[in-house]
Amino acid sequence: MNMFDYWLIDRLAVDYSWNNLPGYRDQGINAGHNLRFVYSTRGESAPNTGFFGGPLMGIVGNTLDENGYPTLSVTYGGESLAYLFDMSNEASGQPGKATYPGVSGLFRVDDEGYYYYDSRHEFASLDAATHHVNVYDTWAVKASPLPMSNHDGQFFPLDRPTTVFDLVDGALVQKDVADPRSLLLFCPSSPQGRRAFPLCGYRMLYFIKI
Repeated sequence: MNMFDYWLIDRLAVDYSWNNLPGYRDQGINAGHNLRFVYSTRGESAPNTGFFGGPLMGIVGNTLDENGYPTLSVTYGGESLAYLFDMSNEASGQPGKATYPGVSGLFRVDDEGYYYYDSRHEFASLDAATHHVNVYDTWAVKASPLPMSNHDGQFFPLDRPTTVFDLVDGALVQKDVADPRSLLLFCPSSPQGRRAFPLCGYRMLYFIKI
């Protein structure tokens, strides 16, 4: 299994904004490509934006390219998406990308021989040096800062356990961290109610290729 991390400006930059930053179409992993990572879809014409309420069909072609990678559909220019899934990275000339080949440790095997991982019950954190995923025996990251959130346990393998856990009397206790926009937010209580603030310096743009 291979894991990938993508970014626009800097790998450890604050990765949070309500609006797209100037020049985002030509920054980092977006540079030179039609499929774009964005903060906001307002005014954006990339094929992966501007649709809500369900899956958007037809972005990717029905067949792989000659090297086994997906491509955008002909409607969106047919560009190969190999740059997202091959072993390239910033050092080899692909901006805005880190690659972790041969990742191990994420999946377990059940009694019937099936591989599984469930973020509702276990938090996973990638060790970037060893490419091994450490799996903890409790969930982390709330699905929403709202108290009624019922989808707690999100998949943020590129964040460290110290970001989402406190160690209390030898047990892991979830910090008040939520994921309302697929970005880690720290949500302290206040007299005015719960408010969301970005956690700085952590990444979560990733794909996994098995």
